[in-house]
Formats: sequence, C-alpha cells, structure tokens
Amino acid sequence: MSSGYELMTSHVRSGKDESVLIVDDDAAHAESSAECLRMVGYAVDTATSGKAGLKALDEKQYDLLLTDLVMSDMDGMELMRRGLR
Repeated sequence: MSSGYELMTSHVRSGKDESVLIVDDDAAHAESSAECLRMVGYAVDTATSGKAGLKALDEKQYDLLLTDLVMSDMDGMELMRRGLR
C-alpha cells in the first residue's frame, strides 16, 4: 500500500531547479507552505512582510511568487506590482 505522501505527490512534477518566494506576514503560514513545496523539490525562500518580499525580489529571480493579499505594511497586489518593475 502506498503512503499518503506518495499518493499526494505522485501527480506533482518535480520542482528541481525552480524557485519560489512565499510572502506572508504570518511566519507559521509561510513556513508550512514552504515545507510542503520543499518536500516535492522546490527551492523556497520566505519573507514575512511586503518590504522584505521586495528586498528578496531585488536580490534574486524567482520562478513563482506566492503572496498573502492582506498584510500590514503592503498588500499582496502592491507587492506584485512593485516587484514586477
């Protein structure tokens, strides 16, 4: 019998060489999401504010940005607008 992890990841392609930035002002949410993606091979960084997310985007190119839409210093839509410049 297959484990739950094997069933969960059998249809997910490997994240090898793909990087993700997760921005969430709730550090526990950011880390739990990051851990799930790391389990299937993605390189994941986290930031706990919009400002920290912008800094990370300035320092490194990511394949995917996952962001909380409601944060205290900057909403996720603003982060995406400013990060794409």
